[in-house]
Amino acid sequence: MDKNIPITELLYTKSKPIDQLNIMDGIALMVEEQGKASLEVQKSSDAIRLAIECISDHIKYNKEGRLIYVGAGTSGRIAVQDGVELFPTFNWPKERLDYIIAGGKQSLLNSIENAEDDINTADEMVKLKNLNSQDVVIGLAASGNTPFTCKVMEEAMKKKALTIAISNNPTGKILEFGDIKILL
Repeated sequence: MDKNIPITELLYTKSKPIDQLNIMDGIALMVEEQGKASLEVQKSSDAIRLAIECISDHIKYNKEGRLIYVGAGTSGRIAVQDGVELFPTFNWPKERLDYIIAGGKQSLLNSIENAEDDINTADEMVKLKNLNSQDVVIGLAASGNTPFTCKVMEEAMKKKALTIAISNNPTGKILEFGDIKILL
């Protein structure tokens, strides 16, 4: 295994590819792997608790602060899924929720090639959204090294926003830009 390739970028080799399994074996594999994922979340429960407490305190004392989710590709789509549930679940004001997604809204339904590497657009989006110290910025990057997401997080940290970095890679650069780091 190449040590320079993040684990999130490697092919799954513990079984045949899922499309080569019979249906019941495919279902069993998904159930087994979801169980393992739950254990990883449990391992990170202290960091998740800390993030929740810090976010709660930050927004309590910054009445104009926004929750801003950042991501690219699948991580960006997951960020949007989480954010859209805030209003119906917690009555979180829609005007205090925002997103910075590589490739913009069109990337939610279509892959926008190379958007994840565009740090110039990341910089522009930070300025356009006027990130500031009242905001909470939650960045997701499975590899932990997505240039777009890392750049937004870096700029958010410079602006003294509360930053939450979520990565599946313990050596992910995004973790450098998180006041709170969640490794899954």
